[in-house]
Amino acid sequence: MSELGRADPDELLKRVPNEGRKRARFKIFFGMSAGVGKTYAMLREARLLIERGEDVVVGWVEPHGRAETETLADGMERIPPRLVDYRGTVLREFDAEAAIARRPSILIVDELAHSNAPGMTHPKRYQDILDVLESGISVYTTMNIQHLESLADSVELVTLVPVRERVPDEVFDRADEIQMVDIPPEELIKRLSEGKVYSGATSKEAMTHFFTRENLSVLREIALREAAQLASHQTLDIMRGDSPPRNSGAQRILVAVSRSPNSEHLIRWTRKLAYALKEEWDCITVDSGDPLTEEEKTRLANNLGFAKSLGAKVSNIPADDVARAVLDHARRSGASIIVVGKSGSPSPRHPFARRSITDRIMAESGNIAVLAVQEKPLHDPRKRRTVAGLLSSPPRQYATAVAVVALTTVLNSLITPFVGYWGAAVPYLATISIIALFIGRGPLFVSALLSALLWDYLFIPPYHTFYISKLEDALMLVLYILLAVTSGWMTGKLKANERLLSVRERRLELLNTLATELAGTPGLGETARKSVAFLEDAFDARVFLLMRDKAGDLEPVPPGPLPAELGERELTAARHCLQTGRRSGRGTDAMGSSTCYFAPLGNPPETVGVVGLSLAPGKAWTGDTERFLSIVLHTVSLAMERELLTASARESELVEESERLGKLLLDSVSHELKTPLTIIQGSASALSDEDIAKHPLARRELVGEMMAGAERLTGIVDNLLSMNRLESGKINLRLSETDPADLVSVALKTLEKGRGSREVELAAEGLEATLYCDQGLITQVLTNLVQNAYRYSGEASRICIRVSQTADRTGFEVSDDGPGVPSEDLAHLFEKFYRGRGAKPGGTGLGLSICRGIVEAHGGEIRAWNGAPPVRGGGGQEPQTKAGDGRRGFTIAFSLPNDPRPKEGAR
Repeated sequence: MSELGRADPDELLKRVPNEGRKRARFKIFFGMSAGVGKTYAMLREARLLIERGEDVVVGWVEPHGRAETETLADGMERIPPRLVDYRGTVLREFDAEAAIARRPSILIVDELAHSNAPGMTHPKRYQDILDVLESGISVYTTMNIQHLESLADSVELVTLVPVRERVPDEVFDRADEIQMVDIPPEELIKRLSEGKVYSGATSKEAMTHFFTRENLSVLREIALREAAQLASHQTLDIMRGDSPPRNSGAQRILVAVSRSPNSEHLIRWTRKLAYALKEEWDCITVDSGDPLTEEEKTRLANNLGFAKSLGAKVSNIPADDVARAVLDHARRSGASIIVVGKSGSPSPRHPFARRSITDRIMAESGNIAVLAVQEKPLHDPRKRRTVAGLLSSPPRQYATAVAVVALTTVLNSLITPFVGYWGAAVPYLATISIIALFIGRGPLFVSALLSALLWDYLFIPPYHTFYISKLEDALMLVLYILLAVTSGWMTGKLKANERLLSVRERRLELLNTLATELAGTPGLGETARKSVAFLEDAFDARVFLLMRDKAGDLEPVPPGPLPAELGERELTAARHCLQTGRRSGRGTDAMGSSTCYFAPLGNPPETVGVVGLSLAPGKAWTGDTERFLSIVLHTVSLAMERELLTASARESELVEESERLGKLLLDSVSHELKTPLTIIQGSASALSDEDIAKHPLARRELVGEMMAGAERLTGIVDNLLSMNRLESGKINLRLSETDPADLVSVALKTLEKGRGSREVELAAEGLEATLYCDQGLITQVLTNLVQNAYRYSGEASRICIRVSQTADRTGFEVSDDGPGVPSEDLAHLFEKFYRGRGAKPGGTGLGLSICRGIVEAHGGEIRAWNGAPPVRGGGGQEPQTKAGDGRRGFTIAFSLPNDPRPKEGAR
């Protein structure tokens, strides 16, 4: 800092480039109007950057036939234009997607405020430029002062020329650098007269209407003031550096808007005030419960969207007292300035008229400043709104009002002789208060006036005339009219408040119902189905739920073909919503030509999908409906993300379990393979010795060892192949007629060498039925079970193999009198890679799992229990001793259907 307390200029200059490197730079060449040389200045700077070695590409340049501009652009690399077919005409537009794919360091894009052709991703070019900036590419562009949103009405007032292409102020404020391109109005008029801006009749027309000396002078002043103000704000930001911003709550601004067309002017005025004060601002609208037409809903939604686009925080508050709601919100939000509209109607206000909302806000604001902005005259808007309110009710309500008053008149004609003509006013008042609950204000006013006239004409003397002879009768009639209108009006207000409360209550109930249902809904598909059903019921729209697939595209949930309503235009809008995490489609700034409205589920980069709503033609949403939709979608998004996380957790568990089992398999197989390989290698090495090879006995023993090792390797490989076939579901049973006893004999013969001194007992009972099975696979099961008994029962054990048959099943049991299996291991014996705590070294833990798979593939069952081998002739039933009774021995039994082949005629 300098001695005078000012920031050192050198320090400021050092900060500027550092801040510029944080993100893509955005530079606007800014001028008071067309023809001042913005495009020329932009291309000239681009030329200088190219000479310095920068990667500069022209995305779009509009030379307007100016030779010097076209010469400057010649030779520069250009992005090919995107061709759009619109009503038989091919239009050329800036291709933002191609520019992002090219990824230059600097992109030149002319005419920031340009409106794109229908069918483009965005309706405005500035939105394409924002996408380019977000991708990390710096952009140079051009813009005229009249296209700035907050100044458009001021320019229209000066030039009397409507401005249709506008750029939000927040886009303009985002610029890192504004370069003012300025020439005196006289020189611009000279360029126009020479045909350097426009040619022929267009130039003369422009000089007559827009490009007058007075207009250009005012536009130049506005442009210079705006550029100076922006420069002042940027300098202040640089001087603040990394220090926290000052507390701006003392100057927070609140603007109150409605469905009035004047609200747009009010919003724009407030935006300029907030920008000048460098303060935040809010926009509020109060829903008093009055029914709105579709046109009014659309206008209100546009007003709130316009305020949001200019950087306001938008709120919609339900309340019957508008002035009180605005003041309460201002105090809660800490606003120090309230901006309201003042009627532009030239007619004076009636001295007995009720105070306007603006007058009440000004009178009750306390220490909050209130700025009343003059609104544009709308041909006596109060009268138009009053008439519109009276005529908004359907004809049947007017008919109902007249019919009820007529019936009450008949009733009064019957009771008047008993209660007098003053008593006839009571039924009229009661009737009006009651029907006010069911009809609008127009029919209510008609019924009150009609009942007063009928009371005077039929019941107040002199009869059948509107003349009133007594002063008290006249006063009574006036009092009746006031009471009728007031009571009916208050009843109508109560009905409006009830409607507000019912809407809020219904929405809370719907949200509670949705959250409760989704909380107890398992599975992504069922969650999606319930969410779609809820959205369709709550918003009366056709709803589509699309989720991000593994390739990053969209797929419907539940899976199936895309709905016919989702054409290419709608899918493009849905993909844009998924990629950007911003709403797109109908009623938004992105792909507004789409017939559907799309909202993201989740937040980028975690956007998991999009929800599309197809509204009925002509239907509009108010701001509170859109906020309710946001809450609903947030609830749906949480539920969908929960299901996705649950599925992801399951996949992670499966992956972890697969890795664990794979490691177990590798450890087991490597250890199991090592033993026979060592035997084979040792035997082969011994046979290579000529002395040993000459002895027939030694050679025979070594060859036998090698054969045994090879058989063991073959068994391991067979187990692995069998498990693979079982898990893949590709096991094909080759059923053939078989003798069960022969299967056991083959298995025992295969394991003859491993029998040792064990006693093996074979028992066969009642083998009269024919067994159809895959002989090879069942033999493998028996081999595994007998080998398992050999391995764990001991050398002196007794092995019992029993085969029994019934009319439809064949049973096999392999029992031993070994130590048995711990009871806690019994439930896991048939799991892959499971090895009990008492298991001997070696083995892969696959044998019993393969046995179960083969038996179940035949339609059979397999089980195991602790207990001694059954005595001879036991009938093949499970012994009476149960697991855990302390007795020695272990049994594995399985049974197969005698004929698993499909019966003839069965499906």
